[in-house]
Amino acid sequence: MQELNLFSTPLDAKLLNPGSKQSWGGLQGASAALCIANCAREHTGPVLVLTENSQQAQRLRAELAFFCHSDEAGSDFFLEEFPDWETLPYDTFSPHQDIISQRLKILAKLVQLERGLLIVSINTALHRLSPRQYVQGSRLSFGLGQHVDIEALTRQLQNTAYQRVEAVYEHGEFALRGSILDIFPMGADSPFRIEFFDDEIESLRSFDPETQISQEKIDAISLLTGKEYPFDKTAIEAFRRHFREAFAVDLRKCPLYEDVSQGIATAGIEYYLPLFFERMDHLFDYLPANTLLLSYGNVHEGAELFWRDINSRFTEHGVDPQRPLLPPEQMFMPVNDFFAQLKKYPQIQLHSLASEQQHAQASTQNFPDLSVEHKQEEPLAALQAFLQGQEKQGAVLFCADSPGRRETLLDLLKRIKVYPQPLDNWQSFLRERPACAICVSPMESGFWLKDPAMAVITESQLFVHHVSQRRRRGKFHNDADIVVKSLTELRQSDPVVHIDHGVG
Repeated sequence: MQELNLFSTPLDAKLLNPGSKQSWGGLQGASAALCIANCAREHTGPVLVLTENSQQAQRLRAELAFFCHSDEAGSDFFLEEFPDWETLPYDTFSPHQDIISQRLKILAKLVQLERGLLIVSINTALHRLSPRQYVQGSRLSFGLGQHVDIEALTRQLQNTAYQRVEAVYEHGEFALRGSILDIFPMGADSPFRIEFFDDEIESLRSFDPETQISQEKIDAISLLTGKEYPFDKTAIEAFRRHFREAFAVDLRKCPLYEDVSQGIATAGIEYYLPLFFERMDHLFDYLPANTLLLSYGNVHEGAELFWRDINSRFTEHGVDPQRPLLPPEQMFMPVNDFFAQLKKYPQIQLHSLASEQQHAQASTQNFPDLSVEHKQEEPLAALQAFLQGQEKQGAVLFCADSPGRRETLLDLLKRIKVYPQPLDNWQSFLRERPACAICVSPMESGFWLKDPAMAVITESQLFVHHVSQRRRRGKFHNDADIVVKSLTELRQSDPVVHIDHGVG
């Protein structure tokens, strides 16, 4: 995989020892994501990126997917954003099953991760986590020809917080119909159908949850636990004991205590997670010792703001005797404790601005105003002047939000007789080095390098007043009320809306 060095002077790798701390500056726009991608390729262990907030983490994840994409066969680079619960501290709502699934999948991989990139916002990183022994020790595996006690398996699935339903649609659900067991394992991309002949597994297939139709055959599957907490009799009894020790309240007037006692996982139970375990872990308990830490944005300020929010909500909602709350220190890591843990790893702080105190500075420079002025006689005058100067200096890469937007941008550039070469990805651009190219990328802000001379220009730089609609995280779910159920309902010249390209 080819690489582009952002720094004019070589970096001293010897400085990256446990406990060392460096500061790199001048990383404007998406050059920070490119720098992180380069670090992940050079470092011999995993790389953890801490961001100031969740929005920053999501944006970095999208940009890193562009820079880390590889054309090499068999390349399977680990790149994940550890998702937040997306609930407010001490909320009475539980996270969506897809979020829990992704969190468990990542935690299970982290313990044995040799190389890769994990992005996490400081808000998410401050949460205490289930013990790694629980996440690792709750796995179940099945293979063709294996003999299984179906009744015992059903009890085991329920004990690991899987929910029995009539038909499986979401993560953490299973359904048993005669000799067929459907299950959607946490961390899996699709549900599976297990067919038994007596007590022997005769067939294993994935299936489509929307149509319930079986698909490709597989040889074996592995199941993660259904929740971030156990829910068997032992765990429920531990919860009851810890609840009584933690709160001096009338238990008969606590719906949450009564629900758990009856085996009901009530909404918001995640904020009582420590009551299911003797001790809790944190993110650093899952990370290998050779992890490199990168921080992007004002992470310390983000941590302080989040901690104030935690205390504020604890004060506001902790007065209800029917729903007493655990102290913040039991659910979250105090800020000082969190940053003390960082000292065990080599750290690099990334900054958009450059200063004399930094160990390294990227060779970026400020863009002139490239915005398209539709009301002017020459709307593309600023861009045209920039490109004429850049022709003598280096390559230009235009980045469009989608394939449809790419075609629109190509039509626009024809007006000033600029014809970029369409490319599939960043690696193609580095490999071919055309004078002018265009590709699809979710970058919000580009960057302009002095050495090597190169400019990456995004749509948002050209269309300053254009607000692009960002894709929502997660899968797209069709609404049965609005989906066209039959092609006969369509008529010639009817307008249609494409998921990616809009109205057509």
